[in-house]
Amino acid sequence: WILLASLIGIMITGCIIAVNLTSEILKPIRELSDAAREVASGNLGYTIDTTDTTEFGHLAKVFNEMSLSLKKGHERNMKYMMRLSGLYRLTLSFHMVTNEQDIIRELVLGVAEIIKAEKVLVFMYNKEKDRFFSAFPAYGLTDGDVENWSYEPSFINSIYLKSNKRSMILNPEDRTAKQLMFRVAGIRNLAVIWLKQKGVLTGFLITINKEGEDFTEEDIRLLSIIANNFSVAMDNAQLYRDLHTQMQKLKDTQEQLVQAAKLAAIGELAANIAHEINNPLTSVLGYAELMREEEDIESMMRDLEIIESESLRARDIVQQLLEFSRKWPLKIGKVDVNRLLKDVLDLASVNIKDSGIDIETDFSDIPEINADANQLKQVFLNLINNAVQAMPDGGTLTIRTAKVDNSVVIEVSDTGVGIPDNVAQKIFEPFFTTKRDKGTGLGLPISYRIIKKHEGKIEVKSRMEKGTTFRVILPIRLTSLQISP
Repeated sequence: WILLASLIGIMITGCIIAVNLTSEILKPIRELSDAAREVASGNLGYTIDTTDTTEFGHLAKVFNEMSLSLKKGHERNMKYMMRLSGLYRLTLSFHMVTNEQDIIRELVLGVAEIIKAEKVLVFMYNKEKDRFFSAFPAYGLTDGDVENWSYEPSFINSIYLKSNKRSMILNPEDRTAKQLMFRVAGIRNLAVIWLKQKGVLTGFLITINKEGEDFTEEDIRLLSIIANNFSVAMDNAQLYRDLHTQMQKLKDTQEQLVQAAKLAAIGELAANIAHEINNPLTSVLGYAELMREEEDIESMMRDLEIIESESLRARDIVQQLLEFSRKWPLKIGKVDVNRLLKDVLDLASVNIKDSGIDIETDFSDIPEINADANQLKQVFLNLINNAVQAMPDGGTLTIRTAKVDNSVVIEVSDTGVGIPDNVAQKIFEPFFTTKRDKGTGLGLPISYRIIKKHEGKIEVKSRMEKGTTFRVILPIRLTSLQISP
């Protein structure tokens, strides 16, 4: 029994020792496992507090170094991403403004935000004064601080060449830094970025007191990229200003040409009016002179008839001129174009009768349109009369209607002599006529104006000795006019 009791005691003691040893071994493993979960969940930089000098202590130390390294890398990446985001926003803002002053403002504010600098200012070369002057605004400095702050080009160019034309970080105690920043106190760190356009030095950017740490080569590379984008934006602003100047000159020139064309048109119009009215007046005066010498009543009556006829012709010219110059308002209502054309043919029947002209109609089923019926009658009567006069030896007058998309199309065709191409280009010009003493040259211009007022179009196609077709296109619904009740 004594031996058995001893064995049991030894076994119990061994179990206790084993449990304690297992607990001591598993504890650092659990701590390491928990720490790994913390890092995996995003708690970068989490460390294990241990003074163990065993292998487990060494493993914990390596883990802590890894966690801290991950945290630093993450912070560095986040900082890099923030800078890229700031660079993107700044570059975008450069190209959204076209004023040089606004571009400089975006540069100063953008650099201050991205680099986290206390003070940022820009100097630009003034060609007229041959000096580098501080530009407004400056960040972290008042307008009074930078007002009338300038440098001789020789001084700036010497620093530019000394730096091998590369942007640089200056020691605040350096002589060059003190000469540059003689107006600013409390400088901890300083960077100078050269601004160039097409390879020529046009200014420089000074960034003072970066937050937390000194300037690095990475900062210089980033600021150099910003400076390049700034230069492109300034070039674009110059191009925009030049373009605006050229556009204004072009506009002024166009206005002068339009005015000259108006004066020429007025002069031509006046000459045409004088010519048209002069012909009948010459006849009136000539026959009035004859009447003074004639004693025969019958001869005098014939002269009076001619005088009356020529006076009426002059009156007709004046009336058509007034019709052309007046801006008659349209009296819009629902118009049945087929019905209106039949009425116009009835009116023209007097001229068509005994002329050897056959009339053919092809009226499609078309909807009513919004139009001024009386003014359209005037247009179609003029087109039909012109077609009749184009067929002195007879022929065929054809009138067609059709619906095309949201418009109604009316065609008036004849089989007459046709219109030469060089004449067809002028038929809508006021006072242009090929009828000599029979026409005033205002019928088609008036018709053209009426159709345009109806938001429509009038076209002409002609072949010599084959005939002419006038095509009138009218919208079914007007967009800018109200329908009369």
